[in-house]
Amino acid sequence: MRLCLATLWILACLPILAPAADDSTRPRPVAADPELLARLGSTATARAAGPGLPEAELYRESRDARKSGLAVATTGAGACLVVLVGWSDHPADATAHPNAAYQQMMFSVGTHPTGSLNDYYLENSHGLYQVQGLVSGWHTASAPYASFDPASYVEVRSMIAAVLTQLDPVIDYSLYDNDGPDGVPHSYDDDGLVDALFFVHAGPGREQTGDSRDIWSHSWAFSTPLATADGVALKRYTVEPEELADGSQITVGVFAHEYGHVLGLPDLYDTDYSSSGVGEWCLMGSGSWGRRPGDPAGSSPSHLNAWCKAQLGWVAPVAVVADLPGVTVPPAETDPAAYRIFRGGVATGDEYFLVENRQPLGFDAALTRRQVDAGLLRAAGLVIYHIDETATGNSDEKRRLVDVVEASPWIRAPGDWFEHLDGPRDVALQLQLDEHNRGDNGDAWPGWSAVSADTTDWSGPRDRDRFADDTIPPATDNVCDPTGIALENIAPSGQDVTLDFVLGAKRAPRVAADKSLAWNFESGTDGWLFCRSYVHHDAGLAGSCSGDGGLWFGTVDPEFECNPGYGNDWFDFTWTTVGVSAGAAITLRHRYDIEPDYDFAYVEGRCAGDPAAPWVEIAALTGASSCVTDTWEIPSSLIGACDNAYGFAVLDLRLRLDTDGGWSAEDGNFCGIGWWVDEVILDGEFATSAEETPGAGLVARLLPASPNPFNPATVLKYCVPNGAREVGLAVFDQRGRQVRDLEAQTAAGWHERVWDGSDDAGRMVPSGVYFARFAADGSAFVEKLALLK
Repeated sequence: MRLCLATLWILACLPILAPAADDSTRPRPVAADPELLARLGSTATARAAGPGLPEAELYRESRDARKSGLAVATTGAGACLVVLVGWSDHPADATAHPNAAYQQMMFSVGTHPTGSLNDYYLENSHGLYQVQGLVSGWHTASAPYASFDPASYVEVRSMIAAVLTQLDPVIDYSLYDNDGPDGVPHSYDDDGLVDALFFVHAGPGREQTGDSRDIWSHSWAFSTPLATADGVALKRYTVEPEELADGSQITVGVFAHEYGHVLGLPDLYDTDYSSSGVGEWCLMGSGSWGRRPGDPAGSSPSHLNAWCKAQLGWVAPVAVVADLPGVTVPPAETDPAAYRIFRGGVATGDEYFLVENRQPLGFDAALTRRQVDAGLLRAAGLVIYHIDETATGNSDEKRRLVDVVEASPWIRAPGDWFEHLDGPRDVALQLQLDEHNRGDNGDAWPGWSAVSADTTDWSGPRDRDRFADDTIPPATDNVCDPTGIALENIAPSGQDVTLDFVLGAKRAPRVAADKSLAWNFESGTDGWLFCRSYVHHDAGLAGSCSGDGGLWFGTVDPEFECNPGYGNDWFDFTWTTVGVSAGAAITLRHRYDIEPDYDFAYVEGRCAGDPAAPWVEIAALTGASSCVTDTWEIPSSLIGACDNAYGFAVLDLRLRLDTDGGWSAEDGNFCGIGWWVDEVILDGEFATSAEETPGAGLVARLLPASPNPFNPATVLKYCVPNGAREVGLAVFDQRGRQVRDLEAQTAAGWHERVWDGSDDAGRMVPSGVYFARFAADGSAFVEKLALLK
């Protein structure tokens, strides 16, 4: 009789997996330990982890499985097969790391000091899913450790195949094929593949040591399923180490991350380490290395984020299809609560914003490593993710699958800012908030505007309590078009977070009294917007034009020089919204160095406020030029198409550099910039006095109520912009029901209304929290009211 428990460690934690597509060409390494990044740097770490984009194919597999109805079942209890292996010339420390310790770390409930793998998935699934298994002793491979190269994923895979074949006489692999609905292993409804195979090797992992003699933890698959004598085959597997770099027993973090792959989740860290992806805000990012104060690395991995939980069916995000004032979001660690919002209240589609409330509870008590290790305030608050499911991972900084929208970006100068997760991290400098990191307490909303004198911590009030198209970062889509959504009045309330979801906000145009607008960029960008591109503002560089300050398009180093034929792949742009009248013209003082007839700099315009409106070419430039001044008239057809009732057109103006990724520089003298824009002048810009057009230059606004809290009445001041057709001001209760229509005036200009605490029937409402909502042609603003009695 063949035994399931022999001289090896076997863990039963079988998820119900759909057949995987052939993923034999792309191993998926776990994210590097932060301390390894500190020693090696991002480039050397990426080289040590190995080539490829490991998240792309896995995401396609899991996405296609969901669409075909073959998605992983993630409720109930499962089991997996884990093999613990040492070598005669590289043995495990079985005395220091007995099987009983692993049994508790993997499968106990509420007894492991820092939490088990079973505890982790029970907490993340809100009790829907648990991991079970058994542990036996260590097994010694027949071939020596020296017989393969631990730094080669291909040779490691061949070694694993040989070990599993060696164990075939003592393991009944059919017990671990149980992905059918009847719950009986290796029955008629199972797929004939071992569902989850974990291979645990003696020694530490290269993701911590950086030593080429160690194996980097990863998940992969055999190119052809490995047949066994039990009527089932082995396909996918994951690899984990016995111990940490200091010789202590491995913690649960790497297991939790690799088990996420077993469940079909992709990597959400940046696999080339040029940025941090989602950082430590998710297990599938760098969250596998979380720890509470005094505990070892990886002992408290971060929660899966709301996107991952939604893929597994553990969270059903609420789609915001209409304004939702006064929403209370409980902690994600204790409640399956998340919200989804995008342009026009659309509830489907590949791109959207996803919102959850993260608090330092349970396994999330370790948010984030930077905060924990430095003894700083733990990260807590509303986390906003920008989701784009047309992307396959987080290695493209301009289009990520899951991106954290940070509440507290670092602002160098007006128009020049960055988010901390969006660049290569220097661990030695990560305590400085003017450097990149893997996550800090300023990522969650509401954020901070002020920073401590030594730049190690945020300070002052959490005043960044609004996310919209005109905030930094903006609520634009991945091609930088406004979405019109806004999250207003974001505020902590104990462990909850309250906010207002608003649909239909619009950006107002610039209007100048002298019928002309000019930007020399010497002190700031003054209304020009930047989104997910390499357009930068530099106030001190002249770009060979007279005067200081300008915009440059290209690499992040404006002094970089290259040989003719230098290649790149730029798609960089910036834009602003203006009102123009017939005959308007735009003038640029600029210089450029781009490949003739292949790469182009464009000046473009379109009707503002409509993301579906096409961009119209005003000018196209190619080749090379010293600093010159060019003027182009804005096409009358464009102005006519965007004309409004007052005889002027509201346009988005865009400057864009587009290169094909091949040959680029014409003469090699200026390709570090590609295109330098020193000054922009707009002539024929619409302007008029308030007497000519009521409310010209005004934008829709609702000021905070005064007094507030109040009893018996409060005053609401609001501004109606010129040309507004639909205007409304009303009071709502906490359930979103209208209490009182305050009958807003529709004439352009500032107005005020008094609310005396009564409803539309004249009855006095009870004390409590209410919301005033002002709307003008789709723009909407909400203010919280507190009625005291």
